[in-house]
Amino acid sequence: IQPATDTGGGDCAPDHTPPGDAAAAVGALLYNGGIHCSAVMVSPSMVLTAAHCIRGFDISKLEFVLGSDSEKPVQRARVLRADVHRSYDESHLGVYDIAYIHLRERLTEAESVRLPDGPLPRGTTLSLLHVGYGISGPKPGVRRCVNIPIRDICEDAFSHATKNLNTCNGDSGGAAFRDVVNQMVLVGLTTWGDDACADFGV
Repeated sequence: IQPATDTGGGDCAPDHTPPGDAAAAVGALLYNGGIHCSAVMVSPSMVLTAAHCIRGFDISKLEFVLGSDSEKPVQRARVLRADVHRSYDESHLGVYDIAYIHLRERLTEAESVRLPDGPLPRGTTLSLLHVGYGISGPKPGVRRCVNIPIRDICEDAFSHATKNLNTCNGDSGGAAFRDVVNQMVLVGLTTWGDDACADFGV
């Protein structure tokens, strides 16, 4: 569904800056050649994405691509195998909505992201960098970045709710980064939000 408004994302920071290098590790997950979800490199041959991007889909039709435009990738890799978090339950939106994908080819055009040492502290009001290939904006399937402040944190998820500043369809599996002393740390993956992509995201 095309949102009624631009949800606030824009161009990512230049490469060779901490936010730009982190964004470069986020790629598009294609299905039958079309934009499906987003995913993030955690090693040269492994990416993380949302479980709902994997469950019920033929992994032989999935492909991960790096580059700012999913239609003009700088590198592509086929999927070897994939699985979802053992506690994922598709009847509970957003709960353990995490999957990993092992790739057939090693990625060399971006650096793997740094993983966190522990959960986000409760009560924090940090603004996080969200990166994905959602349908909002002038062209679907183009990598976009947006900083969104956290609203609530619970045991296995956090949410944001700044009007018209949001993630959207296609951003699922995309990264949320925290800036820790000029190092971008992966702290979450986009999982779901309101249908209009205007009110909240998780």
